[in-house]
Amino acid sequence: MTDKSKLRTQYRSIRKAIDPSVDRIAAASANLCAMPIWETARSILLYSAVGSELSTDQLAKLAIETGKEIYFPATLDDCGGMSVGTADLMEGRFGIREPLPLETVPPLDLIVVPGVAFDRNGGRLGQGKGYYDRFLAEQNAISVGFCYSEQLADSPLPTESHDAKMAWIVTDREVIRCGL
Repeated sequence: MTDKSKLRTQYRSIRKAIDPSVDRIAAASANLCAMPIWETARSILLYSAVGSELSTDQLAKLAIETGKEIYFPATLDDCGGMSVGTADLMEGRFGIREPLPLETVPPLDLIVVPGVAFDRNGGRLGQGKGYYDRFLAEQNAISVGFCYSEQLADSPLPTESHDAKMAWIVTDREVIRCGL
């Protein structure tokens, strides 16, 4: 088992033990919505939370109320291809609710990224398939890791050259600028 595999197992267990209270979700959402990058963003890619991931439902509601365009990721294949779509989420690959993909990805201002764990340098440990890493490499948008505070690693996570770094990490307790 690789270091990343061990860490995924460890942080998935940590995340499953977190109480996903409405207050914690609201705190994380408020932290993100208070940021200037949220205020100025016109088009935002959110994710549809699965399992014990931090919900983006409040973010979606606030984005719609303030006239922002919101998108959700749509997997294209089993090899890490990803696009975006707008509505009518239905169960897709891996049991994740996703839209039908658009022909082309519109310009995005902000991408809210899920993860198993993050570090304070912008490192992200995802599910291990590379969907977000490949997608983020093709985008010119600000990436924000969105997670519970317990998902922050105390030390840098192991990363490889293809792993996308986050510009910001937002939790229910703090906002971290990662220096990108």
